Amino acid sequence: MKRTSSILQLLTLWLFLLPQAARASDCALSDEQALAFDTLLSEGISRLESAPEVAAQKFVEASLLCPQDAALLEQRSLLAVATKNCHMARFWLEKLLEQSESAVGSELQGRALQRATELEGQCPNSARITVTSEDRQASVKLLRGEVVSLELHQFPFEARIESGPYQLLVEREGYYDSISEMDLVAGGRHVFVVPLLVPADAEGELLVRCREGVDLPRTEASNLPCDHRGPVSGDTLTVGVESSTFTLPLVQEGNHLVEVRVPVPMGDDDRMRLADWGWISLSSGALLIGATVVLQIAANDLHKQIEDPGTLGTGTTLSITQSESDAGVARANLLSGVGIAAGVVGIAAVAAGVTLVFWPDSPYAATVVPVADEQSASFTVIVPF
Repeated sequence: MKRTSSILQLLTLWLFLLPQAARASDCALSDEQALAFDTLLSEGISRLESAPEVAAQKFVEASLLCPQDAALLEQRSLLAVATKNCHMARFWLEKLLEQSESAVGSELQGRALQRATELEGQCPNSARITVTSEDRQASVKLLRGEVVSLELHQFPFEARIESGPYQLLVEREGYYDSISEMDLVAGGRHVFVVPLLVPADAEGELLVRCREGVDLPRTEASNLPCDHRGPVSGDTLTVGVESSTFTLPLVQEGNHLVEVRVPVPMGDDDRMRLADWGWISLSSGALLIGATVVLQIAANDLHKQIEDPGTLGTGTTLSITQSESDAGVARANLLSGVGIAAGVVGIAAVAAGVTLVFWPDSPYAATVVPVADEQSASFTVIVPF
């Protein structure tokens, strides 16, 4: 404590020996503002040990006049050390070191660099974070597990905090809450934009999209053309597709996307589907497997004729020359090889055919998918055809 007290006395003496212009070189302050800044800064330094919370308030008020003042940044770092907040002590020194040497002074810059290096070794699991928000009425909190780690009131918010997983909770009366996952990496700089909240009484949105070649005629049951976009009304959607009519349920949930796929009448759609290609592949594979069997039988017959030529009715044994034997064996092997290749292709075609027959063209059942993320949250109903 004695060492800290002597450092503070030296810094206080050094502060008042500096010209006023050097302490607020980047701030255009009037004489009255400069005097108020000096007063707040000196009061904060004098209360740094005895009443850290009072010193913090004085430094905050001084920062409203000149936030980039080098002496103020150094004092805020010392205050963070006194309150055992190594992360923020590093942060204020980094803010100081971001300024040019001419604005800070080589002596102060060297001292800040040395101290920042020491602090980096003391709390290496530290991350810089910047949070911006356009909604000044929303309550923004950083959660770690179930515990509120920080409440953010001014934006853009900048700080250095312990690395690890966090949640960004945004709340506002009359709006749906938004929770975004954050993973702060040690040594990294992270920027987050607070998402705009969705009003609790907001209507869902319906988007009608049509498959190519499909039209939605305006009828008594359906008055929704292709590419229609508008609010959702009611719990069901009735759609007329050519000569058929479908009534589909619409399920709305906060910050969720309701996706409804409308089936197309099979009788009115002559396009090839996956199942059609599956049956073609299955049939082709069966034919190739059948051809394999025929070719293998023919190859076996040729081998038997070469090995056992047979006899004539008079008891005379038939014989073949060596060249005829070699040609027969080559022809039999060719038939066998072609048969094996056809069999392999046939088996693959049958497997592909079975897969395509049982593979659906599209999931026609209605599904509910969450769409709230770090940037947006919405009610949307999409009906693609």
